[in-house]
Amino acid sequence: MDKKPIIYDPKTETLESFKQSRHISEIVDQYREMVYELYSVRFPESRLDPEIKTKQQQFYSEHLENALSELAGVWFYFPWNQKLVHYLKEDLHQELRTARNKNIVTKAEQEKLYDSTIGIAGLSVGSHAALTLALSGIGKRMKLADPDNISGSNLNRVRKGFGTVGKNKALLTAQDIYEINPYMEIEIFEEGVNIENINRFFNDPTKLDLLVEEVDDLRLKILLREQAKKENAPVVMATDNGDNVIVDIERYDLNSGTKLFNGLAGDINYHDFKNLSQRELPKLSTLIAGKDLVVPKMQDSLLEVGKTLYSWPQLGLAATLSGVAVAYVAKKILLNERIRDGKLEINLDSIFDPEYNFPDKIKYRQQKIQNFHKQIGMVDDLFGLLQEIIHNSVNAPSGDNTQPWRFELGKNFINLYNFPDRDNPVLNYEQSGSYIAHGCLLENLRLNCLYGGYEPEIKLFPDIKQPNLVATVSLKEKTETRDELQSYIKDRHTNRRPYNNQPLTEKQKTEIKNCVLELGLEDGYQVKIVADEKEVYQLAKTAASVEEVILENKTTHRLFFDDIVWTKRKESKVKSGLYLATMEFAVPQKVFFWLASHWPIMKLMNRFGLSRFIAREDTKLYAKSSAICGVVIPRTTPESYINAGRILQRVWLKTVKLGLALHPVSALPFAARRAQGSGSEVFNSLHREKITKNYGEQLSLFKITTEFVGMVFRVGFAQPPSAVCSKKEAQIKIISEK
Repeated sequence: MDKKPIIYDPKTETLESFKQSRHISEIVDQYREMVYELYSVRFPESRLDPEIKTKQQQFYSEHLENALSELAGVWFYFPWNQKLVHYLKEDLHQELRTARNKNIVTKAEQEKLYDSTIGIAGLSVGSHAALTLALSGIGKRMKLADPDNISGSNLNRVRKGFGTVGKNKALLTAQDIYEINPYMEIEIFEEGVNIENINRFFNDPTKLDLLVEEVDDLRLKILLREQAKKENAPVVMATDNGDNVIVDIERYDLNSGTKLFNGLAGDINYHDFKNLSQRELPKLSTLIAGKDLVVPKMQDSLLEVGKTLYSWPQLGLAATLSGVAVAYVAKKILLNERIRDGKLEINLDSIFDPEYNFPDKIKYRQQKIQNFHKQIGMVDDLFGLLQEIIHNSVNAPSGDNTQPWRFELGKNFINLYNFPDRDNPVLNYEQSGSYIAHGCLLENLRLNCLYGGYEPEIKLFPDIKQPNLVATVSLKEKTETRDELQSYIKDRHTNRRPYNNQPLTEKQKTEIKNCVLELGLEDGYQVKIVADEKEVYQLAKTAASVEEVILENKTTHRLFFDDIVWTKRKESKVKSGLYLATMEFAVPQKVFFWLASHWPIMKLMNRFGLSRFIAREDTKLYAKSSAICGVVIPRTTPESYINAGRILQRVWLKTVKLGLALHPVSALPFAARRAQGSGSEVFNSLHREKITKNYGEQLSLFKITTEFVGMVFRVGFAQPPSAVCSKKEAQIKIISEK
């Protein structure tokens, strides 16, 4: 379907030829009448002149003096309705069409309004704005964007007939505007506005003077405003509210520091929007619309969406009123006239309902809005917020994905408990591994508390009578501080793929090291980064050496393979343990691994050096890392290991942000602690000596003298993991109701 009218060009063919070459359903030629009316517009005193007809004819004849009758004006053919229409030339057409605007709009103002570029995104309600602007002579250049087609349910508010169902909204709006003024310059974005074309929408071929935003997609609303802010373009949005309208005016042209939605939605941005939960979306929608302005019937309707209603209600009355409001605001902004910004309400009920301001009506509306806020979570519901914080925080690493935690939930606090029996009892010496996992989880909890708008207070081991009570997290006070790393929590996964040993940049190294400073920890905590190729190889060798011991020891062999989850079906059921697919084995390796899981077979094969072979292969794998890093701790106390976990989690989230892969290879420090403690219960003297020697070499390579290694991990560049471990639903015990 043609998107624009076709202009008859007398230089290339005769009018008769033009007519014959096209299928024409109707010819509309009111040219003489339009010239007659133009005379009356220019000479308004002639209205009572008895000779007006003669003078109009004379004016018409003079108008045609320099051209043949068929060449006067311009003929336009509209392919979508097959009409051929005779128009005045553009300047005369504009003069006649805006004649009734005179004095209310001066000639200079009309010219300024016409010579503007307006973008309209969303062409349901937006179609009313577009048509009203076109009727008013505002915006010769328009950019219309909407990927949706007209549906049957749109026809209660869009001025189209059922014959248009299935056709693109932007295209149909453009056609209507062209028939009002075929000289308009309209660019149609049938794909809508998106991240790929938004710069062109705002700037090519002309820069937008104003954006009318009427899209349904919340994330797109944010993207459009971010771009408008960047381009210093004002934004107008009208939201239907029952029979009424809420208008938002955002003056990024006057103040580029203006927050999106005039700050009503906080510091939301396009990147963070994808992390919003289903609980947060209704709240955000209400904040954007105006949490105290939603009328009672609209409140009731919104709560029924997805139950008795498949979408929120929108009325033709409000859509039409929205178009008027937008055009009015656009006129004021484009003429640089003073106009209020922010959120404004056009409430017909308050004008026409004689009982609107009666005390009982006011009380009823106040009670309704309060209940509505509660139902959609607008009221500060700390209990619900804490549940959400827990749910969004459990994607934390733990040894063999054991997830050794459970939660108690109070009115404004979370108690975090350790499950001592969940992790490997040999390597998890004095719960050091579990405490690191809790540290990772606590960092997630802290980030999510900030994201929820509260500064958290974290107390470690608050009750000496409850040694398994690791921490209490309380919501201290409201804050606008946010940490961008929160948005990467859900994307954090172990990556055991081969790395390509591409070197880290100095900026990447600095970002990783700065994690300790960002947490404000005391002296003695560090992140050591070893990137020298020879030293990386030596560290890889020490990290892999303990795997040789694990595979040669019956107890550690059993504990290791007990945690392996062999199938996807079981993994999706238990949601814990070390999922085989995350180890990135080829099929022959998986078969071999299964055989090795049987101790008699493993014991036999060890006689032929299988454990040493596996350690050598893993050394080669680890040595291809960009760097091997160590989290240094000042002591081997539970608090130190928790802080090591906080550092590890922060580093891990940073690597996600930086596009790096991370894989913990920390078995050696844990085995060393066991060997130095009660190691004789598990390891023979040869293994204890090997563990101690390699741990000493690891400390030397990290240049550690008096401190300890809390965690070791490799970082680098790799393809995304082919599989990830699932997480259990948080185990929450409620100890204090709302």
